[in-house]
Amino acid sequence: MYQWRKFEFFEEKLAGKCAIPEEVEGKIECCSSGRGKVVIGCDDGTVSFLDRGLNYSYGFQAHSSSALFLQQLKQRNYLVTIGEDEQITPQQSAMCLKVFDLDRMQSEGPSSSTTSPDCIGILRIFTNQFPEAKVVSLPND
Repeated sequence: MYQWRKFEFFEEKLAGKCAIPEEVEGKIECCSSGRGKVVIGCDDGTVSFLDRGLNYSYGFQAHSSSALFLQQLKQRNYLVTIGEDEQITPQQSAMCLKVFDLDRMQSEGPSSSTTSPDCIGILRIFTNQFPEAKVVSLPND
């Protein structure tokens, strides 16, 4: 005959019980999720990783001014961010796209005990040849 089985399809709901951790200091500008983490980008250029219970895992300084968009890739453990950094020359924009390898960590400074993901690529996205346009989304991989 038939036998009943219990299937656990859903996780516990935490509606109304969660708050953004104190370690996230800036105003939240963007977020993404994947690989069991929620990633938050703030107006101070920091990117923070939270677990499924919205507990703070770690964070790092991705941009000097603000993180505007981010996407965690599904097939590789990469994080793609768009944000504002220093403007080196008048011909180069302050807006840039960065790719971080979340599997490779590096020290943030010579005497610092904190680490951040390895930045494997930086691309200035608005130049005189390609003037600034409004960025509305990042494609999924």
